[in-house]
Amino acid sequence: MGQSPSITILPLGKQLRQERRVPFRRRGFAKRGKKQRKQNTMNICALAGRLVRNAVVKGTEKKVLLFTLATKCGYDETEQKDRITNVPCVVFNPTAELEAVLVNDGKGTYIQPEGRVSTSSYEVNDERKFTTEVVVFNRSLTVLQK
Repeated sequence: MGQSPSITILPLGKQLRQERRVPFRRRGFAKRGKKQRKQNTMNICALAGRLVRNAVVKGTEKKVLLFTLATKCGYDETEQKDRITNVPCVVFNPTAELEAVLVNDGKGTYIQPEGRVSTSSYEVNDERKFTTEVVVFNRSLTVLQK
């Protein structure tokens, strides 16, 4: 019959396990050093959806796998259909197995990546452009079905 879904269990990082409460002052948070501030920030994104098109690999030595994930983000009552959001995703140094699955017959594959939201900017013709994408953690992408 069909393939059973693969499940990936990830160990949680130290940042997720440690939850520190910072006492409030009248005007803002208590003062903290830079090291403490970085440890308390959490930028983790868990998504589930289907690939819009086959993934693209760029580079030879340092490979980058680029794909777009279509996720449901609610229901539109007026049009009587689901709202879909296309989320651009990036995987740095993907495994050969993952690369083969997503590049060759990836379109429509249901996957669950986990990563962090990253924003960047660049200039084209003296105009500043901004991009937002999800940088997928290595070994945290689960391919469920076609």
